[in-house]
Order: sequence, then C-alpha cells, then structure tokens
Amino acid sequence: MSDSLLLPPAPWALAHFGEVDLGDKRRTRRAVQLAAAMAGSSDASIPRLMQDKHQAKAIYRLLQRSDLVTFDALTRPHQQQTQKLLQQRRVFLIGDVTEINYTHHPSTRGLEMIGDGKGRGFCLHSMLAVDEQKQIIGLARQELFYRQQVDEGETRTQRLQRDRQSQVWERSVLRGPIPLAGQQLIHICDAAADDYSFYQACLQKGCDFLNPAAQDRRCALGHDAAQVGGTLKELLRSLPAQGGSYFFLQARNKGQKDRLARLHIAFSPLTIFAPWLGKKQAAPLRLWAIRIWEADPPADAAEPLEWMLITSMSVESLQQAVEAMLGHLGAAVRRIEAIRVFGRNPERRAQFCREMSARLGVTLSPASSAEEAVRAADIVVTATTSSNPVELGE
Repeated sequence: MSDSLLLPPAPWALAHFGEVDLGDKRRTRRAVQLAAAMAGSSDASIPRLMQDKHQAKAIYRLLQRSDLVTFDALTRPHQQQTQKLLQQRRVFLIGDVTEINYTHHPSTRGLEMIGDGKGRGFCLHSMLAVDEQKQIIGLARQELFYRQQVDEGETRTQRLQRDRQSQVWERSVLRGPIPLAGQQLIHICDAAADDYSFYQACLQKGCDFLNPAAQDRRCALGHDAAQVGGTLKELLRSLPAQGGSYFFLQARNKGQKDRLARLHIAFSPLTIFAPWLGKKQAAPLRLWAIRIWEADPPADAAEPLEWMLITSMSVESLQQAVEAMLGHLGAAVRRIEAIRVFGRNPERRAQFCREMSARLGVTLSPASSAEEAVRAADIVVTATTSSNPVELGE
C-alpha cells in the first residue's frame, strides 16, 4: 500500500489535499483542515468535527464556493499522485459505481434518481489501482455523475443521442492512466461495463480488460470470422468442457447450505461484431471468452452457477482460463496458495489433507498443533464445538 495512505490524519490530509487549487491558499488550508478532521472521525457532522461554531461557519463558507471548491478540484492531486506511482509491470484498475443515497434529505438540491428510480442522490465511479501483490496504490480516477430519468417511450436511437450511464466506463479509460512501455494495465469491472465502446477504448489506449458478459451480443467463435455465427450465450454454451476446478460457494438464500461446487471451464477466441445502432461501421473486436459453470448443482440451487467472461488477454490454455477466472474473482483479495490443518486425530487430519489437496489443487499440510497451524497465517478459519478458546488472540 502507498505510504501516504497509511499516515495519521493530519499528515495524510496534507499529503493528499495540500496541493489542491481552490483559487486561494486560505481555502486550501481550510480544505486540509476539514480532510484531517474527517479522517479522524468520518461519521461526524461538520459542527462536531470542528468543535467550534466559528470554525464550522468557515467550513460552510468554503463549501458554498461551488464555482471553485468542486469534486474534481479536491480529488485531482490524489489522482495525479496515484498515476505517478503506477510504475509496476502489471497493475489492476478495478472499476465500480457507488450510489450515494440522499433520499432521506428531501431539501437537498441538485440530486437525481438512484436505485429503482424512487431514491434521490448521485453516482460515483471509482477506479482503484492495485498491484500484483494486491497492495492498494490509490485511486487512479473518480467521477461524479447522474442517472437521467428516461421516458417510457424512448427509442434506442433517442437513447444513443443523450448522455448515458454506460458512457462512464468509456470515459474512465480514455481519461485514465496510459500504460508505460512494457507495462500492462488491466481494467477489471462488473457487468455494467460490458459495453462495446468501453472495449474499443481499452484497445485504443493499449490497455487490457477482463469483464463479465451481460449482453447477449452478435458474435462468432474464432478470430477469422467474417460474419455472425450466433449470440454470445448460445455459442459459449455449445463449447464442451475443457477442464474443471472446485470453488467454495457461500449460500445466499435462507435454507441453503454452503457447498464446494465442481466447476467446468470452456474457452475460445471470439469475434464480437459492432452493434447495429451507433457503431454499425466499426470493425469487429477480436477477443477471448471464458465460460465457467457448475456441474451437478444441488436440487435446492435456484440458479446453478454460471459465469461468462470477456477479455482482451490471450486465453489459449486451461491454465490461462483458470488464471483469468481467479483474476476476476480475486483481483482485490488474496489467492490461497497453501493451507495448514490441525485436528486432534492425526490420522483423520492427514487423510483430510490428502483428499482436499487433490480436490482443491492447493497444498494442504497437517500441523502438529493449533498454534503451528495459525502461526504467520494471513487467514484463520476455525470449526469447533468447543466452548473454550481453541486459539488465543495474541
């Protein structure tokens, strides 16, 4: 993690807001003061943060200068710092949208719809930069935007002529960091970024991407296709399994149980053709697709697991397909490389390690004591009926 992200509140605020340009140095100092107070107590109101009515009034006067004290002005120095720190060979740029909910503040002005259209607030798109060791570098880009109310009778042609929420993903690439020579920047987003313009922007900028598929697009298997062969989902579901893996799934619904799912994996080069409207003349995109689905799901599974991923990165082997799957699922979490197991029965402990090592593809080794099992571990999981502590916190 970047050292400047681990500082105490006052030096942290100076490091990230000390260079903001608000038209007057006094405003910059006030912004730093507010940032330091909020870093120390982020859930407190401005009067509580300042603990002085004159200081609180000064903060309100600062925020009233909406012509100068803008979100872009306040966040630009941090984003510039982050982009200067992107020196690693491979960097994951994890994008997501957060809805800021002000529904319970009816007097607040300048809001638009969120959620199902009944809520009021605004949206924030963030691009978090993470290195290969899963260490946070910083926010490479952020953007505030609003969802627009759409008329029920709006046509697809009319929709393409107005600002749309999907465009935030394309902008995030075009206005985001540029890869250095020999560097790989990989955009990892959710299904909302399954947008033809987003893919075009990544390829134009020299960035890679790995996304779940949401749109059932016109496409064809292979990279030499000249015409549409079908839709994405039907083509990927026609591929036979080329390998498999096990994945632990947590139950989502009441009455279901956690389970170790057996997954099949299939992958193929893919040609995606441009949408009919807006980009009809655009060249096809030569990409790769991966399908992961659950084999023999339990009877109580309302929806058997199925993922479809689209990527610009070459997937020519089962190992690359599995790495892509884990890359999307674990871009911001640790990958399990080794597991130590302790149980009171040595024979059952050893047998469990042998069986699960074969099933999970991860090395499980028996430990001689609970202390040995947890020593220097990044993650500790216990399962016991004991009413006494199995392992003490220290």
